[in-house]
Amino acid sequence: NAIKYSPDNSEILITIFATKDDLRVTVNDSGPGVSVQQEQDLFSAFNASHTHTNSHGMGLLMAKKYLDLLGGLISYERRAEGGSRFYFCIPKPIR
Repeated sequence: NAIKYSPDNSEILITIFATKDDLRVTVNDSGPGVSVQQEQDLFSAFNASHTHTNSHGMGLLMAKKYLDLLGGLISYERRAEGGSRFYFCIPKPIR
């Protein structure tokens, strides 16, 4: 999505940060962002069945379902400078 919705030749920054408990992946882009109306349903089946783009809107829903199964989380933040920041956390397995 970051590549799809960002302008050509714009920067997409992906960071990965590991702690003793989890792994966090953050994706920052400079696309148009998400409308306030879409934010509340971004990771829901409602959004997937009522998308206004050329996609089916299933990617974020599926990512959330997989992360829920793993005990992780996924979230979205509006970037003050424009664009979107999505991040997800996955807990490390207990050994």
